Amino acid sequence: METSSTVAAETSAAEESVEGVSLTVTFDGDTCMYDGPTELPPGEVTVTLINDSNKTTDAEMAKLQDGVTYEDVTAFHSPEPHEGARPEEDLVEPLEFDQAHAWPGDDGSTTGVVTTGEYVLVCLQVGSANALVWVARPSGVSVTE
Repeated sequence: METSSTVAAETSAAEESVEGVSLTVTFDGDTCMYDGPTELPPGEVTVTLINDSNKTTDAEMAKLQDGVTYEDVTAFHSPEPHEGARPEEDLVEPLEFDQAHAWPGDDGSTTGVVTTGEYVLVCLQVGSANALVWVARPSGVSVTE
């Protein structure tokens, strides 16, 4: 027999899985900053970009290739901004979900599903030839069971 506390607990768990986790990245034109949890469970994630710069900017959450660390990605992209494509394919896997896009002074969000592994958040400004890439500081995100 279900009690009201059992139903409430099941409802709470369902709300958490439906709502997922929300992460925020802030870009000021010089620095890409992430101020959030460093560990997450697998599942739905919403990445919100706060664009405090004067240029259109994107943000993405990219899964690192096996054996690649957050420090490897930051070293490759130093000095910032790194000019080139999004983080190199030998460092990160293909995107699991769309980039968040924000006009200057605006916010943008994207939602997707993350699986077990290590992730990095980056800010990008896409130009005609190459993107400018900033790695979100101070750390990446581990997705664990």
